[in-house]
Amino acid sequence: MAVGSYAAKQRCERHLQHLERANPHLRRINWFSAPVCDAPLDRLCGVIRDAWTRAYGDRIRIAYGPALFRLARAGYPEENGIISWAEEDGSPCGVIVGLPLQFETEGSKENVPATLTTGLSCSAEWEGRGMVEMLMARHAVTLMERGHSFSIHWRATETQSVSGTARLSRARITRLLGRAIRPSVAARRAGSGFWARLGIRLHAAWYPSGKPLPPSWSMEINSSSAVFNASRLIRTCFTRQTPRRHYPAGYFHTLSKFTAEGIQGVVAVFREGAEPAGVIWGCINPTAGDAFFLLDGMVFHPEAPAHWRWRALSFLDGYLKEKNVFATLAPESAFFPDVPPGWLCLKRYAVGAIPFEPVSWLTPEWLSGIPLELR
Repeated sequence: MAVGSYAAKQRCERHLQHLERANPHLRRINWFSAPVCDAPLDRLCGVIRDAWTRAYGDRIRIAYGPALFRLARAGYPEENGIISWAEEDGSPCGVIVGLPLQFETEGSKENVPATLTTGLSCSAEWEGRGMVEMLMARHAVTLMERGHSFSIHWRATETQSVSGTARLSRARITRLLGRAIRPSVAARRAGSGFWARLGIRLHAAWYPSGKPLPPSWSMEINSSSAVFNASRLIRTCFTRQTPRRHYPAGYFHTLSKFTAEGIQGVVAVFREGAEPAGVIWGCINPTAGDAFFLLDGMVFHPEAPAHWRWRALSFLDGYLKEKNVFATLAPESAFFPDVPPGWLCLKRYAVGAIPFEPVSWLTPEWLSGIPLELR
């Protein structure tokens, strides 16, 4: 372990000792960590679902279940992707999930392992009693022990911009964007007032789904050719970004074939003539009786006009509509070179990172430029 990592681990362990002294009732809790592939996902995901329902009722949500977590680690080594959890009398009462990320650096054949931390939840009886803080500290120690360099996280915020000097823990404000595919359903599921629902309908009329592709363009979904061109196109578009996000060779293949627990993977490549012009990927996320499309990435050649990129998205909407999808949701960080027209801002998130060892390039500026999906 590097000197910086050892110092960070020492700080975490001192913090753990402080939490144990401040919360003696936590001594009866048993603590566990395991790779995603070895964890009791069914029981742990129940804790996350219950916590979401208490906090947000029947609002639409990401389908945090075993299928989504298995998909997130597709193509990564088994040790990349760690879940930490707490049990009382053999029953899970708290959980935090670390989904795998990797980054390529110039001059090194080894990718830098990192983590996208999500799913932090506890049962109702443990809320406000130190459980969440203890889970976070123990999870950080586990990630350090397993050689992870840093952890990235999302946090909901009302702030529209980072003020003053950007801190790494809150380096980027990212909008969650949405567009209606079936406006009447989307307006009803939004759970907002009359004017908000009217706004959704008017926006959908101005930016409708199912528009034809630009001349000479075509779309290919979930084929072996689409998978190959998706990986090649992403590498081409981000070749100047260093360090750059690394997508494992098997990820897009698994995503294109994935269907489990109502989740369906989508890898759509758009061609201009014979050459790939862009790719959109993500997963159809089930809700009560219908679904929304969780867009994880929309990467196009910078030369592709913004209006044509919107036309490609609208054309894909037609395919999604046949899958009973009522809307698409996407974080602003999922787009390259920028966000095309046709989106409503639904809420904002702050994206930040916690370093576990000295990483010279892990700065607020770098973090603000990497592609990142919402989890």
